[in-house]
Amino acid sequence: MQWKMDWGGFAVSLYLHQFNWMLLWRPDVMLCLVLLGGAYAALIGPCGQTFGFATPARKDQVMTFALVLAILYIAMGSPLNLIAQRCLFTAYVLQMLLMTQVVPPLLFLALPSWVWESVATSSARKKFLKIASSPMVALIAYNTLAAACLLPGVVQANLSNDLVHFVLQGSLVLSAVFLWWPLMSTVQALPQLTPGAKLIYLLFAGNLMMPIAVFLFFSVNAWYPTYTQTAAEIGFPPIEDQQLGALLMAVGMLLIYAARALPAFVFYSESIWYK
Repeated sequence: MQWKMDWGGFAVSLYLHQFNWMLLWRPDVMLCLVLLGGAYAALIGPCGQTFGFATPARKDQVMTFALVLAILYIAMGSPLNLIAQRCLFTAYVLQMLLMTQVVPPLLFLALPSWVWESVATSSARKKFLKIASSPMVALIAYNTLAAACLLPGVVQANLSNDLVHFVLQGSLVLSAVFLWWPLMSTVQALPQLTPGAKLIYLLFAGNLMMPIAVFLFFSVNAWYPTYTQTAAEIGFPPIEDQQLGALLMAVGMLLIYAARALPAFVFYSESIWYK
């Protein structure tokens, strides 16, 4: 197995050598993220002063936003993106995990609470946010979309059409923000769940994606033609790539949700169910 993994990594690196540096390192994505960083700096600086309730961002929030930008670049601008789009299903899953399970909770930590409050200022937006971030809707919307993004036909469309890829990825990230809203909200009108309710919420969140992960892991056939063809070219067994991706998805999500649930267990008391 170790030899296979070493050979697989070497074969992937050889495969990537056929692409130029612009495809490998995506300067266009880097430019977009630099502009996003500039927008953040303006928001917490001069522009933020136009809001009467604005307060400067803390140093840890600025550092967290820088981490968000770095993770976004790894997911969308580094060779990982090219591997995910053309080479390995495992990289596709890793990209999904970074975009939906790592970036959204960090965004809640990176943005000052007044930013989230300003999003919910109008009654129309508040009504929409109340529905979209309600636990049942958020769980069903995210997990349905995430499971759909693993279906062979959807994956094929995602890999072959830039517009479909943009729409699916944007929708998935947005649904992930709403998934994390009941856990990390800083909006007083749309507060977090109680610690006890968070445990139940995370239990469902961790289990709803398990059926497709288990099916992928135990399937005897490779599901994805694009990855099967490329894996054959580089000598990486496609069924093992599929199993590794399914395992990464299941274990990665469970570890992230467990880390979020840990504080409620550590500080357990009867009060976790009502405050």
